[in-house]
Amino acid sequence: MNGRLAAAGLALALLAGCAGPLHPRELQELQPVQTLGFDAGEGETIVSASDPGSGEGDSPVRLTARGSGAAAAVEELGTVSPRAELFYAHVRFVVLGEGVARAGMGEILDWFERSTQTRLGLPLFVVRGGDARDLVTAPGEKDREISALLATLERQTERRGGVYCFTMLDTARSLSRSGAALCCAVRSVGEGDAPPSAGEEAPVLQTAGYAVLRGGALAGWLDERESRGATLLLGKAGELSYVLNGVTVTLRKADVSLRPGTDEEGRPLLTGSLSARAGVAGMAEPGALTPALLKELGQELSRALAEDTEAALTASRELEADFLELGDLFPREAGFSLPDLLWEIQVRGAVERSYDIGSGPALRGGETT
Repeated sequence: MNGRLAAAGLALALLAGCAGPLHPRELQELQPVQTLGFDAGEGETIVSASDPGSGEGDSPVRLTARGSGAAAAVEELGTVSPRAELFYAHVRFVVLGEGVARAGMGEILDWFERSTQTRLGLPLFVVRGGDARDLVTAPGEKDREISALLATLERQTERRGGVYCFTMLDTARSLSRSGAALCCAVRSVGEGDAPPSAGEEAPVLQTAGYAVLRGGALAGWLDERESRGATLLLGKAGELSYVLNGVTVTLRKADVSLRPGTDEEGRPLLTGSLSARAGVAGMAEPGALTPALLKELGQELSRALAEDTEAALTASRELEADFLELGDLFPREAGFSLPDLLWEIQVRGAVERSYDIGSGPALRGGETT
């Protein structure tokens, strides 16, 4: 079953619900799992599982097993559990190693579709340059357990807005509609990496842009700029920040409008606008925010937003992966072709005097309250 068909089937599975009732069992006989990881071996699938444990003195549980495919590996995982049965209803995150993502995730999506315990709205992460097993089974106490680390990362991405944590259902739907999808990419932070900012603890896991899926398999990566642009164009940017000439500004609102068309030669032409409003969040050298400075910052913000959106559209065209689902905007008879796509996006950024942290960004219409 290829990735595209598995993705479509997963989306349709919602019509029938995603989980059935469980038979009551003694709690001590069940081993809950909060994070599942998948990797590709030589002709086999490797599955890893982790749970932070519950109660004082209860250490994290980390398991790994191999099988001829995803279903066989998960079945084998049950044989190495210290308890009678693994309990998947509380799974919170799914992590794919780069190898299995590049080989194709159709079989993994199919397993989640057929499982009677797992939910579909689980955030999906792809490890950039590594295996899921190394993250899921990494040693350490509860504060280093992968489920806690991913929960923290998910909160950070929601607030900062550079990338968005798409779920397995989001991925399945996007693959079904356009044949492409984005997944939040992560990587471990080891010795020699950039030190944390002042007042922050040293991270052990961080985002690494987006993994681009095409036809259910990894087709490439988006860097930081391309990822910001994609997040903006998809209307999912949170409190995204830019440093402009020593002044940090944070988005309060971003409105995106895209329209299909053709140029004089009949090639697909995407036109539209991106309008953003930001507030000053900090200054390297405190000083007066004069009207002239605010105007200059607005121009710099416009330039940064334009560069980000340009980078995202260019990456989509070069990878031939319609992860922005632009093809849906064009009528079928238009003969949409991503490699031939042209665009003209008008960008306008405005910077205000202060940033009100009590106001959240309102995207795709609606005023900030």
